Amino acid sequence: MKVGWLLLLIIFIFLTLPIANLASNYPSVQHCLVQNNWKILFNKNGLSVYSQKAADSDVSALKATGILKAPIDQVMEVLRKVEISREWIPHIDKKISIKDFSDLEAITYSVNKMPWPFTDRSLLLHNKISLDKEKKYLVVDLNSVDYETNPIQEDNIRSNLYCGQLIMRPSGIGHTEIELILFVDPKGYIPAWLVNMSQKTMPYEFLKALEEKASQTNYELRPSFKKMLDQLFALLRN
Repeated sequence: MKVGWLLLLIIFIFLTLPIANLASNYPSVQHCLVQNNWKILFNKNGLSVYSQKAADSDVSALKATGILKAPIDQVMEVLRKVEISREWIPHIDKKISIKDFSDLEAITYSVNKMPWPFTDRSLLLHNKISLDKEKKYLVVDLNSVDYETNPIQEDNIRSNLYCGQLIMRPSGIGHTEIELILFVDPKGYIPAWLVNMSQKTMPYEFLKALEEKASQTNYELRPSFKKMLDQLFALLRN
């Protein structure tokens, strides 16, 4: 079966940067998404992927939920180690840390290679991890920012992540319950229908790649992460 050139473009278009609706009513996503409007797209290998039509945009927001077969401490470390991003994040060409405020907060810059005839896309993101003591999970809030030390580059188009969230907590030995929510617009001259068609597998591919990488690593957990995890485990025992 031969695949047309348009389908090949659709397959390779991807943008970058957790079982029971962990993020319901969380403020940072509530402002731009309606939590009960998710429609199931598919279930595959333990992950469920959903979409919803966001207000004032033709680009759909996406959500993926499920259980990763990887321990939460390694999931945290793999996500935080910017220098290994090219080893596991799908379709990424570059990712660097622009400003490290602490182990728990940073601004990162990433570039995703796009197939011809599209221009590469970049993201400048504020990333912050915190512990929700009431709902008993860790949450990484993600959103696009403007930052004077890293202006828009002439050789790529700056995308915009209107809101994003990665939510997680342990689920048995060596497993992590996770939810990923993304509402990202690649900007530029890509039709919204093509963006929606190509991005619908994005959260699934990201989480499966994270699972594979974190299941194989054995990084020492940094003290700030250990303190946060100890607090989370104590909350879950109560």
